[in-house]
Amino acid sequence: MRTSSRLACVAALAAGLVMSACSESESTTTEAPASTEAAATEAPMASDAPTSTDADAGPSAAVQWGIDYVGGTAAEATGDPIRIGYASDGNLFPDSVVFADATADYINKYLGGIDGRPVEIVHCNMSVPEDGATCATQFANDDSIVLAMVGQALSGNADFYATINGKKPVYTGSPSGIDDFVSTVSVSYFTGALGASFGIAQFVLDDLKPKTVAFVITDDAAGRGGFSLIQPIMSRDGATVNPVFVQPTATAPEIESAMQAVQVDTADVIVIGMFEQGCIASYDALKNLGIDPTKTSVVAVAPCHGAAMQAHMSEVGEPGILPNGWYFTGQGYNIFTGNAESGTDTVIDILDKAGKSEALYSVGSEEMISGLVTVVKHLNSLDGDFSIDKVTSAIRDFTGPVMSAAGPMKCGGAATFPGICGMQTSVERYIDGGWEATRSSDNSVDFASLMGFSV
Repeated sequence: MRTSSRLACVAALAAGLVMSACSESESTTTEAPASTEAAATEAPMASDAPTSTDADAGPSAAVQWGIDYVGGTAAEATGDPIRIGYASDGNLFPDSVVFADATADYINKYLGGIDGRPVEIVHCNMSVPEDGATCATQFANDDSIVLAMVGQALSGNADFYATINGKKPVYTGSPSGIDDFVSTVSVSYFTGALGASFGIAQFVLDDLKPKTVAFVITDDAAGRGGFSLIQPIMSRDGATVNPVFVQPTATAPEIESAMQAVQVDTADVIVIGMFEQGCIASYDALKNLGIDPTKTSVVAVAPCHGAAMQAHMSEVGEPGILPNGWYFTGQGYNIFTGNAESGTDTVIDILDKAGKSEALYSVGSEEMISGLVTVVKHLNSLDGDFSIDKVTSAIRDFTGPVMSAAGPMKCGGAATFPGICGMQTSVERYIDGGWEATRSSDNSVDFASLMGFSV
């Protein structure tokens, strides 16, 4: 797992899943209709998340969770701002900017800022490779910036880390590619595309125990590289693994034809690793082939439950908001139903209060919001000492729990991927109009051994 060829595969897979995020970010978002739990209880959707009441009633449960988590107060932040540099590709990932601004506003209005002072986000757009050094230089030369954060970006990450190394503490919100995974300058509490791939492999082997697995994957360097990484893992227990490589723009009939060529109808498990539009086409193809996901397991990456898929379910007259019977990967807790104890309700509340509820279903929402809130938690703990060593130690020594994420953290624990601190992912199944917590919360999929963590 520690060879350069396998790292290249990881990079390719990450690029493919990140492009899924692009597809989702650029799609027209719609408000998801309320669903019910599989146990017939009403599930709180994004629009139903706890909100603040009037001043006499005190903070809402979601706000109080945030106050307790960051060590803040209910008073609105005042005074000179404490600035955080934020490099992200706002062109490719417009919601990345939304996440940062909405979170900072929430922290300032409801959680007391940092030491009572407001958080100010200093944006720098990082869309082409040379932007990495430019943004890093800007942050490094600004004495008022106490920490630099990489949001969501595919270009310039390596140059950003190289240029800012030793000049500012750095945290990566949503790791998107190989430069983030192998960084020794920055860390992330989330595993991004890397965790999704390893998490799916571990879940399929441990829980579904198939004899045959069909992969529906984009026919490009990302899809083929990613498959070459996880194929040996999937085959280790004797399973027969058959890939179905299709173009990112493939239509449902094209995907259906490709599926038939490898007899996907005989597979025990079908894994969907496509762009969001590819997820939709795969759904249509499976439906045309008469494959019932309640009988043949279908496991999909998180972009497949995005707003475009939800809209498609409505367009084709399906009663639920997502394909019935599909499994979806996540961070540990279900953003559709919420969870108070983990802070997932607070993630939802942040976007609700900003009037951006629809952005909840964009890839990276939890990672970006939780990461920024957790950074503020660390800064609040330092009594105003924002030196590089103090801030860096606070970030790297943190073992969790992390807002809305499952499992422990161990930054630098995976020698091959030192930029990744997390080692778990969740799997939730949408069935009969509700959600089954298949592998979530304390029962999330642990892939520490696949990542090479020393625990």
